[in-house]
Amino acid sequence: MRVFRSVKAWVRYIAPHTPGFVRGILDSKVLSSMGVIPVLKRRSAPRIVLWHPPLNPWLKLNTDGFSKGNPGLAGCGGVFRDRFSCFIGGYRQGLGTQTAFFAELMAVILGVEFAFHFGWHHV
Repeated sequence: MRVFRSVKAWVRYIAPHTPGFVRGILDSKVLSSMGVIPVLKRRSAPRIVLWHPPLNPWLKLNTDGFSKGNPGLAGCGGVFRDRFSCFIGGYRQGLGTQTAFFAELMAVILGVEFAFHFGWHHV
């Protein structure tokens, strides 16, 4: 539960500084429950995204959450890699019927808990 409160505080802090958009009522309700005022924005054109390895001694956590439908059958997962791009660890979790937004948030929360459990403090 401590990790969830930390992520909730982080979402409250970073939300006003991060461009993005809310896709629906359910996403808006999740953000509102965390004390974040959702901002509706238009979608931008697709862009190329590159992955860069982290600097030593950091690990990089890449996460993804998904939902087949919104809401629908959902799950999430993540991968930890080191500065040489070597696989360090990973996780996956079924979430039952949830929204895609909830699945994305849970992917980050579970990743932070996983790192904490294994003593990885530079994520």
